[in-house]
Amino acid sequence: MQGRIGIFILFLIFGSSAVAQSYTVEGTMQDSATRQPMIGVNIILTSFKDSTLKFYGVTNLDGKFAIKDVQQGGYRMHATSIGYNPYNRTIRVGESLKLGVLFMTEAMYEVSGAEVVERLPPAKVKGDTTEYNSQAFKTNPDATAEDLVKKMPGVTVENGQVKAQGEDVKKVLVDGKEFFGDDPSLALRNLPADMIDKVQVFDRSSDQAAFTGIDDGNAAKTINIITRKDRREGVFGRVYGGYGDKDRYSSGLSLNFMKNTHRLSIVGLSNNTNQQNFAAEDLLGIASTGGGGGGNRGGGRGMMGGGPSANFMVGQQKGISTTHSFGINYSGSLSKKVTLTGSYFFNNSVTENTQLLNRTYFIGGDSAQLYNENSSSTADNYNHRANFRLEYNIDSSNSIVFTPRASLQVNNNENKLTGKTQLQSELLLSDLLNNTASKQNGYNVSSDLLYRHKFAKQGRTISANITGGINEKKGKNSLFSNNNYYGPIFSSQLLDQRGISNTSGHNISGRLVYTEPLSKKTMLQFSYSPEITYSKTSKETNNFDTATDAYSYPDTSLSNRFNSTYAIQRGGIDFSYNVNEGTGFSVELEYQRAELKAAQTFPANNTISRPFDNFLPSASFRYKFSEKSNFRGRFRSSTSAPSVSQLQNLVNNSNPLLLSTGNPNLQQQYTRMLFGRLMFANPQKARNLFLMFMGQNIQDYIGTSTIIAANDTTVNGIALNRGSQLSMPVNLNGYYTVRSFLMYGLPAGFVKSNINSSTGIVYSRTPSLINGRRNIAQSTSLTQGITLSSNVSKELDFTLSYSANYNIVKNSIRPELNNNFFFHTAGGKVNWIVWKGWFVNTEATQTLYSGLTGGFNQNFLLWNAAMGKKFLKNNAGELKLSVFDILNQNNAIGRTVTETYVEDTRTQVLNRYFMLTFTYTIKHFKKGSSTDIPEQKSDMPFMPPGGAPGMRPPQH
Repeated sequence: MQGRIGIFILFLIFGSSAVAQSYTVEGTMQDSATRQPMIGVNIILTSFKDSTLKFYGVTNLDGKFAIKDVQQGGYRMHATSIGYNPYNRTIRVGESLKLGVLFMTEAMYEVSGAEVVERLPPAKVKGDTTEYNSQAFKTNPDATAEDLVKKMPGVTVENGQVKAQGEDVKKVLVDGKEFFGDDPSLALRNLPADMIDKVQVFDRSSDQAAFTGIDDGNAAKTINIITRKDRREGVFGRVYGGYGDKDRYSSGLSLNFMKNTHRLSIVGLSNNTNQQNFAAEDLLGIASTGGGGGGNRGGGRGMMGGGPSANFMVGQQKGISTTHSFGINYSGSLSKKVTLTGSYFFNNSVTENTQLLNRTYFIGGDSAQLYNENSSSTADNYNHRANFRLEYNIDSSNSIVFTPRASLQVNNNENKLTGKTQLQSELLLSDLLNNTASKQNGYNVSSDLLYRHKFAKQGRTISANITGGINEKKGKNSLFSNNNYYGPIFSSQLLDQRGISNTSGHNISGRLVYTEPLSKKTMLQFSYSPEITYSKTSKETNNFDTATDAYSYPDTSLSNRFNSTYAIQRGGIDFSYNVNEGTGFSVELEYQRAELKAAQTFPANNTISRPFDNFLPSASFRYKFSEKSNFRGRFRSSTSAPSVSQLQNLVNNSNPLLLSTGNPNLQQQYTRMLFGRLMFANPQKARNLFLMFMGQNIQDYIGTSTIIAANDTTVNGIALNRGSQLSMPVNLNGYYTVRSFLMYGLPAGFVKSNINSSTGIVYSRTPSLINGRRNIAQSTSLTQGITLSSNVSKELDFTLSYSANYNIVKNSIRPELNNNFFFHTAGGKVNWIVWKGWFVNTEATQTLYSGLTGGFNQNFLLWNAAMGKKFLKNNAGELKLSVFDILNQNNAIGRTVTETYVEDTRTQVLNRYFMLTFTYTIKHFKKGSSTDIPEQKSDMPFMPPGGAPGMRPPQH
């Protein structure tokens, strides 16, 4: 019987009925003068018999196009590209056609006695890609890529984080090649705006998903910068140095060498003015709690608050930093079959910070409990990271992609704080004086190997991906704390401790995918994904022993040895139906068997063995309304296992008033996510609309249980004095979050500018336990922003912006503590080249906070200004005098809302200083250069631009 079933399954896979003959029209578009490939040419085939019958294509990075599934008959071919005359010809399709190389001529305009003014379309929608025309956004001659993209609808930079269409940008590509790994801000700050032709924003699929054409849920928001043809061979960059009062200084360089397909970029900076370069991967070795970053098919939401990486995250507005960094990036074709991309980045940052913190807890009773803290800290971080990507196209049917990564971090941190807890009636419960210090170092090494093969039958493929990683973190820490507890009986506690810790892990995972076309429009995909993650951690804490005058007395409540293994077996089947190039759907069902095993061997023996069985459905849908608009929707389900730190019942007493521990009884989280996105662009009227919706529900959400001691007590063997608290992770149901984002852009012809409006709504419902009572914290955030960016000229560049954020916070335990708070920012920025190289820059931002706790409601104006002169040949030299925070009002206020408390903070910032800076700009390009850019075969090495059923064409 089983044999018959197996034969039947094989028949379904390989014995599908024969399909009708399909025809493909292929060709290459080149510039008639330079004979170089043309990227992004739009091609339309229109039937002579039925003008509504159209087939579409677009050229890739090699200038090639392939339009599939073309019916037999006669067609008019029409190809268009900005700045070129349209290409037209008649073709007859009776078999698959290879048209060879087709040439387009550059459009020439004669202007005699009159000025021709043309409004260039700022954006257009190409499949899932929004493409912006840089010529439609005027910037000053010294503008960077970051200055340019901030003018584009839906793109913002917030505290150094680049966002596009409401999502964080994970990568920046230059002509389809990675640029400085996963650090978008570093890439955008070191590319001049005047070398950019187009900017594309899209969700970049994983290499395996791009090859199969079926979404695996691992897409990353990506910006691809397409350079101008005359900027692809030469040397460009800048070198600068400045010095000011209070010993403030800033220096740096950015050099780029481009020749043929080879590109080398070198960047560096040194300053004590808070200009920092950090990416998330700089923190991996330190932040990791073991395992090296396994898949778990998407991550869930962990405990709120800072994780292990908190001491290593240096925010753009928190503290005063001295930073030294250096980076180098290379990309190029080593041969016709081999391309290499690699980067190395080093960063050292010393950050000094003082912070005032007020926290209000949602507890029952007649009075809320308050926690106030004053702290000062110094953090010294060293970060190294390297990323490489090697692509080897063995032949037309086989390819390999190898992607190794490595990072190394060293951190020294010292922190001093005074804190106190009190009731709302100002009755003092406890206070402390706390000094901590830590020295940690860690590394993270991982690699990814992908093999892809296509069979002779179109659409039949097999691909295998294997990923492995190792990491380790070692540390030493010390704690000296004097704690006083005020109750019916006064008590005091002195802690003098030192500890060492070691966390390590490794993981290996794989994914095998086979695709089988059932017809021209339908496809099946079979996948199998095994994974195993191993983590090991140990910590030893010793108290100071006066008898031995040494740290020789072990504290078993703060010491342990723990290891865990998380193994996954997952298999699934996916069916996709492709109506046409822009419309189709896919549904997938996976079964996952996961097993979590953990063992504590010190101070007591304890084991955990917990299996999990889940069905993981997913679906995606896309619909193309027209060439101007489309919709994409997605549903996904995923699981997330608790981390090692969440599982072990080790006490963290770095703040003795705010203790925390783990929970060995945690279950994995199960997440359901629904996503929808509508894009619309009208190039003729220069209007753009983007609408995004996301909803998420987490079953067995890993939330927080907090015990706030009203009197001296013991919880799970842990002593709590009056006013202190203990938090631990617990599984809770009822977590929801809903998010919506609307962006609309249009021209403002009366001032030669663009208007971009953005509206956002975020609602979250988060459960928690406070003293055993269930609390539901509901937070609603309403945001509205509007930006007016100039398109007057390159000599005058201005931006006006306003954003408002209104927040509604509710909790079920103490509704009288419900709170609404508001903050807004209004700003303007002007860059004006006044006369013969003289220029002025000014930027002002007014910020208002209201509804916060006393002393945190602020209204201040941050005003910066500069003036200078450009000189030397081609204005290569610049001398500039600048003033930061002219009014000396800079401030940094923040509010954090969790399921157990509301927190307000004020942190140290830079205030007024002056600086004189000299900058030398290098721009030397080969006249008429137009270098061939090889196709980004990492995404779709074998598929023509039309794509296989179920996959979008490569818009990178």
